Amino acid sequence: MFRQRQSSFRIARFSACVVSTIACAALANGQTRYVDDNASAGGNGQSWATAYRYVQDALADAAGEPTVTEIRAAGGVYRPDRSDQGVVVPGDRSATFMLRNGLSLRGGYRGLAGGGSPDDRDAVVFVSLLSGDLNGDDQPNWANSGENSYHVVTANAALPTMVLDGFTIRGGNAWQSSGGNSAGAGMVILGGSPTLLNCTFDRNLSHLGAGLLAYAGSATLTDCSFTGNYAYIGRGGGMYNVSGATPTLRRCRFIGNMSYGASSVGDGGAMFNELNSNVTLIDCEFRDNSSSATQSIYSNGGAICNLGDGMTVINTRFYRNSALVGGAVWTGRATTFVNCAFSGNNGVQVGGALVNFLNNAWVINCVFSRNATADGGAIENGTNAHAYVTNCVLWGNTSPGQPTYKAQIHNTGGSATVTWSCVQGVFEAIPGEDPPDPADFPGCIDANPLFVDADGADNVPGSLDDDFHLQPASPCIDAGNNAALPTDTPDLDGDGNVGEPIPIDLDGGARRADDPARPDTGQGSPPIVDMGVFERRIIVAGDIDADGDVDDADRVLFVAVLLGQDSDPQHVARADFTGDSLADGDDVRPFLAALFDG
Repeated sequence: MFRQRQSSFRIARFSACVVSTIACAALANGQTRYVDDNASAGGNGQSWATAYRYVQDALADAAGEPTVTEIRAAGGVYRPDRSDQGVVVPGDRSATFMLRNGLSLRGGYRGLAGGGSPDDRDAVVFVSLLSGDLNGDDQPNWANSGENSYHVVTANAALPTMVLDGFTIRGGNAWQSSGGNSAGAGMVILGGSPTLLNCTFDRNLSHLGAGLLAYAGSATLTDCSFTGNYAYIGRGGGMYNVSGATPTLRRCRFIGNMSYGASSVGDGGAMFNELNSNVTLIDCEFRDNSSSATQSIYSNGGAICNLGDGMTVINTRFYRNSALVGGAVWTGRATTFVNCAFSGNNGVQVGGALVNFLNNAWVINCVFSRNATADGGAIENGTNAHAYVTNCVLWGNTSPGQPTYKAQIHNTGGSATVTWSCVQGVFEAIPGEDPPDPADFPGCIDANPLFVDADGADNVPGSLDDDFHLQPASPCIDAGNNAALPTDTPDLDGDGNVGEPIPIDLDGGARRADDPARPDTGQGSPPIVDMGVFERRIIVAGDIDADGDVDDADRVLFVAVLLGQDSDPQHVARADFTGDSLADGDDVRPFLAALFDG
């Protein structure tokens, strides 16, 4: 199932590139500059035939000519200390690609490579690399990186019209213990609201925010990836948000990022938030990130350490992250999780998946499965913290030596309100404590949730094939509380209605769908929401998007499958009416019948 989402992610990125290419085609008449590292010296950048060799020269051109609204860069390697026009000094570590308001810098074009139109665009095939490796001699583990750029890209007081699209940013080195060159090796955002699309921040090194530092502002990141970035004796391997930063990230991935602290901080392997920041994460993924240190107080949050004003996390997966405290997330500020899956995370000492400290956390329609630690396998509520857990499933989390329930939720100076959830051991008597009173856990059940395959075919928790869909006999179907669903403030389904309850689940299908084969044991007017991250839906013929009906959205998807533009295995299977494992012309007539009947 997760592979299918990965396929959808790649399709989304490709589609975004195609759309942005079409949208920008009208800007090519004198308003676009071209860059290709295969070009000859002396070009004026006004066409692919006369392209600049270096991005810095195109940026200098755009800085002096406001009518230039776009720069297109072909696949190639571009370093911030290179220029034919002398606008930067070779070897200058402080040289950076400075973005400008009203300017879109877009990579991933074919350019002069031949074999097609130079405007052909695919950021995966034609990789446009903004490299901080000034000598071109980096080795694994950041060997030979002492001369690398402090900050590969910089956005200062940005407007939304400042766009970075389709680049890989790699090799920044801002590792200093303090000062302006201690953070944001890949990119620094100094206020404003730039737009980042289809970008990858890869293998950058710094003290804070190795991949990206957001200092204030409200950046928007869509379809971006943070991979292998390292905060050494610092915080936020992938991203660091500070001083009132309020970024929104959609469909972004944080994979294999690290933070390390010796006798100092080493929190937030993928992300660290503090000082009035407020981060929103939608449909994101945090996998194989880690925080490590010689002391537990310096290793908090393998994926995220949150000390900002707040954080909202929706439809996001946390898989196989690790830290001494809070394997996936450590949060000391108000945080809301909706439709999130936590699997295979390791807290080593405390909090296998989530440590909630000093503040409130709202955990709604989430799954915690096979997370592990010595104390509090899934959720640990520390000093004065309170967790509101509703419509969730906590099953199979481990904490050796603790009672089953405390391996799911453990309170050490904190507390929890648990309602309408499936929690292993919730009604088991614990030696030395009063027997649990079911009235304290309204709507809760202690019965196997019957996931399709919680640890997947490889039997490894937290890997890509984990499947938390519910089997037909699951007691979690139609068993939640409709009133617990938060409002759709981010407009997840794009219908303009931000006052309705969250309408979709982790799959993107309808969040509330009735299963007539199961009794409504939950609360509210039917359809009753299921417990967990996925709604079990009875798929009808022609319902390509699995939202319970056949409508125009299904028509769009059917046509995309038919034209080969959508290869999502679920969509293909639902478009195949004839059962021949193909979606083709033979399926058109039965689909139209289903559409008109629906």
